[in-house]
Amino acid sequence: MSKIVDRWRIVRLGLLIVGTAFLAALIAGSGLGAREKGAAPDVVKGAFFRGSFPNLPEAVALDQGFFAKHNISYQPIEIAGGGAQQGAALAGGSIDFAPQEVRAMIVADAHGGNFKMACGAFRAPIYDLVMRNSWPITNAKEPYQTVMKELKGAKIGISSLGSGTDFNISLLLRKSGLPEDWVTRVAVGADPLAVLAAMKAGQIDGYMAFEPASQLLMANGGKDVLAESKGVGPPVLQRYVTNGYTSLASNFEKRGDVYKRFCQGIADAITFIENPANANAVVAAFRGQTNGGSAIPDDIVKKAIANYHATYHPIITPARYSLQVKMLYEFGFLKQSEKAPPFATVVNQATQPVGYFVQRFTSTFNGRARGTALITLQGKKVCWNLAVKGGDKPTQASITTGKARKVVLALGKGAYQSKGCTTASARLVASIDDTPGNFYVALTSKKFPKSLALGRLAV
Repeated sequence: MSKIVDRWRIVRLGLLIVGTAFLAALIAGSGLGAREKGAAPDVVKGAFFRGSFPNLPEAVALDQGFFAKHNISYQPIEIAGGGAQQGAALAGGSIDFAPQEVRAMIVADAHGGNFKMACGAFRAPIYDLVMRNSWPITNAKEPYQTVMKELKGAKIGISSLGSGTDFNISLLLRKSGLPEDWVTRVAVGADPLAVLAAMKAGQIDGYMAFEPASQLLMANGGKDVLAESKGVGPPVLQRYVTNGYTSLASNFEKRGDVYKRFCQGIADAITFIENPANANAVVAAFRGQTNGGSAIPDDIVKKAIANYHATYHPIITPARYSLQVKMLYEFGFLKQSEKAPPFATVVNQATQPVGYFVQRFTSTFNGRARGTALITLQGKKVCWNLAVKGGDKPTQASITTGKARKVVLALGKGAYQSKGCTTASARLVASIDDTPGNFYVALTSKKFPKSLALGRLAV
């Protein structure tokens, strides 16, 4: 286990922490701060993966004018390799933001890295282990530990050493009780077309993929043998916050307002991506703003978009942050003697689009009445729109939780209201947003005072 920890730390921390003081001095002397009305747009430079979905929100924000709406001039800077190389560029001063994983920033800051995240990008697993069809897998539906055992001797592609793909392989091996050398990791970058070429050439047998590489490989002689993006794998990964937009902590004092507006543009883009009606426009944005995306067929890009439904999210919550800390201690990436930085050290709450981003949930009623519910959360505001058919006339609607269906929020006061808005505690809103499946929209009536209809929330 010590070899796992040492290798990951050496690669990750060596790339991330170098150059921190240089960039801090550079930004401190820039004089950039809050913008006056009518001022020229603030330039923000961000690392991006060629033709890959970790940067899809930026592509959409550029294409749809969401950055311009918030007076941001965003400049994507391609950096070859993976997240580790992008982190090094961030520390070196050539970019403002790099998409970095929360768990990596926790470890980096625990060792004096001075990094801070402005807002989130993914809030759920994004990886799929795709192997060439000829690799013998008895049954991909078997438990993930069985699948991992059948990969002995395989050459598994990763974006780069120290990246999230690299970390994910280590985690799967560890949870399966297998040594690090069970597979051979080969760094092939993150460009989906380059990854496909590597698999066709026999350079790799499989790839720890993220979209659209997952769909591209499966359409060209690959098979998904461990679909983390669909809930397969260790339970610890199912609420795993992946990437967020990371800068140096020292940047926020001078550029906090700029970064807040950047994150609002990201929130607008994520809202746009999550609307299925915008699929064609999202494909066009992907093609227009990411070099290399034009060679990937439309149907593959659309499948990739659908696979990541409800995966993007611009807000990192304390609850999910705590899960990352727990995981790092559990697997030895943080020693018990090392103190993990608190949430406020790694995540800048002032720039997160809390109160700006609108999260939408739907619910389908079952019971003596049928229909649907739309619930939206924005800050502490909770709004609802209920469409009910059949059964008795509703007299009350509420949000409940638990087997006992405990009422946690009444949807309206007095007489039944089919639509409206109310306020809730920040803690309750965060809990609903974080685990919507634990909550239900419940209807009651005079004839059925205990339950007229019930529907579980879903994104």
